[in-house]
Amino acid sequence: MDISKKHQKLKRSKHKQKADKKNKNKNKKKNKKKKHSEKEKKITKLSQITQPIEKQIPKCENCHKKQSQFYCTKCEVYYCAKCEEQLHRKVLKKHNKHLYKAPYKELVKKLSLYYIDENKLICSECYSNCKINNHEILGLTDFSNEIYEKIKMILNKIPKEKKKSRKRDKGELDEKEKEKKKEKERKSEEKELDEKEKSERKRKGKGKQKKEKEKEKEKEKERKSEEKEEFDPGMNRDNLIKLKNENKTACNPTNNYYDGTICGKKIYSSGKHEIIIKIDQFPNSKNEWNQIHLGVIKTENRENLIKNDDWEETYFFETYWDHHQKKLESRKCKEENENDQRELYPKKINLKKNDIFTIFLDMDQKKISFKINEKNLEGWENLPQKVNFFAELLCRKGEVKNQITII
Repeated sequence: MDISKKHQKLKRSKHKQKADKKNKNKNKKKNKKKKHSEKEKKITKLSQITQPIEKQIPKCENCHKKQSQFYCTKCEVYYCAKCEEQLHRKVLKKHNKHLYKAPYKELVKKLSLYYIDENKLICSECYSNCKINNHEILGLTDFSNEIYEKIKMILNKIPKEKKKSRKRDKGELDEKEKEKKKEKERKSEEKELDEKEKSERKRKGKGKQKKEKEKEKEKEKERKSEEKEEFDPGMNRDNLIKLKNENKTACNPTNNYYDGTICGKKIYSSGKHEIIIKIDQFPNSKNEWNQIHLGVIKTENRENLIKNDDWEETYFFETYWDHHQKKLESRKCKEENENDQRELYPKKINLKKNDIFTIFLDMDQKKISFKINEKNLEGWENLPQKVNFFAELLCRKGEVKNQITII
C-alpha cells in the first residue's frame, strides 16, 4: 500500500509539472504578443484607415430612419428597401444598372482608384474624365504604401523630438532654478543691507533724540529760571511801596501817601509769556483814589515812571471808582507819545479780593491781553521791542491798603 501511494504521488507531481510548463508557455506567448512596440500598433491602426474595407452600413438618406440596403451611384445616395421601391422601381427605373445591394461589394471592387485633388475614391469609368482634365490619380496599393511610409517616418521622429524636448525642458528648468536662486540671494542681501541701514538710522536717530531732549531740558530750565518774575527793589519809590515774600509781594505802607509804583525785574523781548498776579487786598470803596493799574512799560522808560511819574509807552488794565457816574469801572489804557487812549470794557469788570489777574504777552507779534479769573479781556497791539511788568497801587489814607502778589 505504501508503494502504491508513493507511485500515485509521483504521477500527480509529474502531471502538475507538465501543466505548469504548459501555463508558462502560454504566458510567454501572451507576453510576446504584448511586447509589440507602440510604433507598430500605431502603424497598424493608421494603415487600417487607408485600406478600402467595408465600413458600417449608413442610414437611409431619404427617410433618415432605417439602415440602408442599396446604393445608387448615379444618385450617390443610400436607400432602404421601402425608399428603393418607391423611387427606383417606379420613378427611376433607368438607375437600376447603377444600383448595388448592401454590403456594396461590387461597388468597392469598382472603386479601385484614389482621386488626390478631391480626396475621394473613384471607379474606372470616372478615371477617363479625370485623365482628360489632367488630375493626379493613384492606385489604392500605391496610395496606401505612400501613407504607410509617411506614418513610419512620423512615428520614428516622435521619440527623438520627445527626448530633445525633455533635454531642452531640463536645461530651461535648470536655468530658471539658477535665476530664482540668484534672485533669492539678491533679495536676502538687499534685506540685510536695509536692516543694517535701518539699525544705523535708529542708532543715529536715538542719539539725535537724546541730544535734542537734553537741549530741550536745558532750555526749559533756563526758561523756568528766567520766568521767575519778581519786583525790582531798586525801582521802588522810597516809603511808598513795601516788598515782601522775596520781592514777590507789593503793598501800600500804612500812615503814608496814597500811591506808589513798582516795576518787575525781568525784561520781555520775544516769545509768549504769562504774568499771573493774585489780588490780596483791594478796598473797592466809593473813592476815586482807590485804583490799581497792571500792565507793561517800555524798558527804556521805567526809570522815568519811578522818578518822574512819566507814563509814556505804557499799556495797562485799570479799575477805579467813577464819582460822576457813581460806579466802579474797568478799562484798557494806553499812553503813547503823550496820547492818552482809554477804552471802557463793554461788560462790568471789577477786581476783588482773591481774584487772579493774568497778563498775556506775545512778544513775537507784539501784543498784550488780560484775563480776570476765567474772563478774557481785550488788549493792545504794537508793543515796544522790550517791556517790563509794572503795577501802581493807589488808596486813601485810613482805608484798607492795596496788596498784590506775583505767582
